[in-house]
Amino acid sequence: MKTTKLFASKSAVLAGTMAIASAMLSVMPAQAAEKTLTLTDKTNTNTQDYPTVSVNLKEVAGGVEVSVNVVPSAAGWTGDLRGVWFNLPNAGGVSVSGIGGGPVTGIAGASNATKQGVSNSGELTGMKADFNLGVEIGSQGISKGDDFQSATFKLSGVSLADFSSDMIGTRMMSVGPEGNRSYSSKTGSAAIPGNNDSSTTPSTGGSTPPAVVEEPSTPSAPVYSGGGDEGGGMVSEAAPEPLTILGTMLGGGALVAARKRKANKAS
Repeated sequence: MKTTKLFASKSAVLAGTMAIASAMLSVMPAQAAEKTLTLTDKTNTNTQDYPTVSVNLKEVAGGVEVSVNVVPSAAGWTGDLRGVWFNLPNAGGVSVSGIGGGPVTGIAGASNATKQGVSNSGELTGMKADFNLGVEIGSQGISKGDDFQSATFKLSGVSLADFSSDMIGTRMMSVGPEGNRSYSSKTGSAAIPGNNDSSTTPSTGGSTPPAVVEEPSTPSAPVYSGGGDEGGGMVSEAAPEPLTILGTMLGGGALVAARKRKANKAS
C-alpha cells in the first residue's frame, strides 16, 4: 500500500516538473540558425597584408540577414567595402533591403535589382567563381567620408540552406594602411581559388603578379624651360648629338675661311 502511494507521489512530481519545463520552453524564443564565414583576399600575392571579411548569415522571418564586416590585417590594412556577391539557386526570386551600416546603393540579379545594377568598382569580374546576385555598398572613393567597413542587409525569399558551397565574395577599394590606401581586393571563401587577377592595373613585368592598384600612378611631368610672358614655358628640346656639334663647328670654320679669302682678293 505504501509502495503504491509512493509511486503515485513520484509520478505526480515528475509530471509536474515536465509540465513546468514544457511551459518554460514554450515562452523561450527559438534559437535562430546562423553561420559565419571568413573571406580572404583572392587577388594579390601578399595576402597576409590584406584585410579579411567576416560574413554572418542569420536566418530570420522571411529570409536571411547578412552582416558583413571588414577585419583589419595584422599589418593594419583596411578597406572600403564596395560590393557583396552571392551564388543563389533562385536569385531572381530574392529581394534585397538595407538594414544598417553602409547603405545599399545598387542591386544586381535580384527581383528588385536597380536599373544601374552594381558599378564597376563593386564587381568581381575575373574571379574564378560564379555569382548571380550583387549588392553594392556606398559609392567609390573615400575622400568625402564614404568609407564603410560594415553593412547589414536582408535577403528575402531565401533560407540559410540555400547558401551552399560558401559561394560568397566581396569587393573592397581604397585598401591599405592609413596614408596609403591605394589598392583593391577581391575576397572569397576557401571554396574559391585565388586567381591573382591584375586586370585592373598595368603589368609591371616579372613572374610575380603585382598588387592591384586602385588608381593609376601619375605620369612623369614634361621638363619645361621656363616661364615666359604667358606663364607657360616651352617643352625643352633634346640635347644635340656630339657628331652634330662637330659638324656645325667644321661648317662654321669653313665659312669663316672662305670669307677671309674673298676679303684678301678684294684688297
